[in-house]
Amino acid sequence: MNARGLTATLLCLTAAALTGCGTDMSNLQAELERIKARKSGQIEPIPQLRTFESFAYRALGRRGPLTPDQRARPAAPDSADAPNSNRVREPLEAYPLDSLRMVGTLRANGREWALIRASDGVVHRVGTGNHLGQNYGQVLAIEPAAVLLRETVPNGLGGWTERATALALSD
Repeated sequence: MNARGLTATLLCLTAAALTGCGTDMSNLQAELERIKARKSGQIEPIPQLRTFESFAYRALGRRGPLTPDQRARPAAPDSADAPNSNRVREPLEAYPLDSLRMVGTLRANGREWALIRASDGVVHRVGTGNHLGQNYGQVLAIEPAAVLLRETVPNGLGGWTERATALALSD
């Protein structure tokens, strides 16, 4: 095909493509008229804002609103509840309680022992009175499915409080 034939072919293709770009917008105009003919909804009026009276706080010998009520505070912390800081710490007190797993029990010489696996994989034998966990946990009782503990934790007011917890047998 020569250059003249190629040019004629391109002109024909261009003309055919441009005929599809007609300006017949009757469908669009009909749709716009249908939308405009719809009945519009009623817009609710803007609600009236309630006005509040301001309040000027004058202490006049009363406590401030952000100051804790001293009457709600307990008496001075009792040092008897504080854990013994002079006691030599046991190996399992270096681990958080949630990283320790009870893996079984053992009875030897008439005494019950719990087998506790630490997060490093070492299994330790603990008995009643031993300590474990970072909150001064002391073993109160050993049951077949759990070790019962008493932890001594800070109460947030400078004192200490005791709470009961258990370390259940792991599967």
